[in-house]
Amino acid sequence: MNTRRPPWSLWLMCLAVTVLAAYSLCFIYSCGYISAEYPVRGGAFQQACWFLVGGCGAVLMAHWPSQRFSWKLMAWIGYAVSLVLLVLVLFVGKRIGGASRWLSFGGFLLQPAEISKFFTLCVFALTLTAPLSRWRKAAACLALTLTPTLLIAYEPSFGNAAILLLPAFLAALSYSLPPKACIAAFILFFGLAVGGVFGLCWLRAHPHIQNQWLDKWTVSADGQEGATAKSPLPFLHPYHVQRLRSLLSPNGGWNEQQALMTLADGGLHGRGYLRGNLKSAGFLPRTVAPTDFLFTVIGEEAGFLWGAMPVLLLYGVIALIGFHWAAHAETETGSVLCLVFTWLLFGHVVVNIGMVTRLLPVIGLPLPLLSYGGSFTCCTMLALGVMAGVCRQQGNAPESAPNGIPPLLQFSWGSLLKTTLSCGESRGQH
Repeated sequence: MNTRRPPWSLWLMCLAVTVLAAYSLCFIYSCGYISAEYPVRGGAFQQACWFLVGGCGAVLMAHWPSQRFSWKLMAWIGYAVSLVLLVLVLFVGKRIGGASRWLSFGGFLLQPAEISKFFTLCVFALTLTAPLSRWRKAAACLALTLTPTLLIAYEPSFGNAAILLLPAFLAALSYSLPPKACIAAFILFFGLAVGGVFGLCWLRAHPHIQNQWLDKWTVSADGQEGATAKSPLPFLHPYHVQRLRSLLSPNGGWNEQQALMTLADGGLHGRGYLRGNLKSAGFLPRTVAPTDFLFTVIGEEAGFLWGAMPVLLLYGVIALIGFHWAAHAETETGSVLCLVFTWLLFGHVVVNIGMVTRLLPVIGLPLPLLSYGGSFTCCTMLALGVMAGVCRQQGNAPESAPNGIPPLLQFSWGSLLKTTLSCGESRGQH
């Protein structure tokens, strides 16, 4: 085990995670606060316990090298157990809001989808870097990823299913394609995203066109088309169509309206801690305020300057450090592990911010290290621990990165971030 002093990027990652956890505890407490006359709900204390448990797991993962056979055995056993839990949740899962996504153990709720995301990406990284032929490797990665994805989608939980495919697809893309092809693909994806925003605005300005388009997707029980129709697609439920209608409509649904109003109510400087009007009055539903819409509470009480912008900057720091570790990992497996978990966290952030700003439909994805939730918080901390372990195993010089890391990282991050993030490490070593 490498016993040298941890690099400064690891300390910076720990600082960013700690600050986000502090934001989380403060504003989850605020979500349970109405006024001095009412008792405060204990969500913040429970979240602190989850951070403590997840932090212990992160420390364990950081000191457990992914090259060891015991780590690989743990990943495969965890993957098999997660599949069993995903099957169990379909039969004996606790049904909340029309979906069976949780297993109940007394007063504790376990969400197998979060566990499955962590272990699936672990075995995906092991398989992607295994000494197999290209076609066998592709078939194995596809089977390992699609199996839990379909089980999660059948719950139904489209958000978790989609966010599991995203990092696997992006990691495989950057690992297998030439650098210039990868960059062209990412530029194309960015262009499609920008075009999608303009298309969304155009559809909201022409509601009769989007109604005609959505009516083709839905067929009611008596065979007539309409807004309350049932979708003929196997995994698409009526409330999914309703959420899509809310996204395309000029005003949106209730949660979307209140999220935007709450976020805008804070302005630049916010209304002050525990002084959010819309949150305290319950216009933003208290069931979703500490989970999917916590970012709006932060924006209302801390404002853009002291709430929204620092949170986004901290997420940007975590993403940059994750890509930096992926570019300078000593092993291919470590590089892909950092890559998939960074894309996973980045995807959660983009989708959640897109939800609360009405750029994406509401699909129930929480914010990493901020939103309330035991399973999600613990698995996020485990993923960060694995990434920290890859960092701890790096050599003394950044140039020790192997030639087998994803080509895109060698091309872009190896040249761009090498002059930025690694400068501090080089100075500290000298």
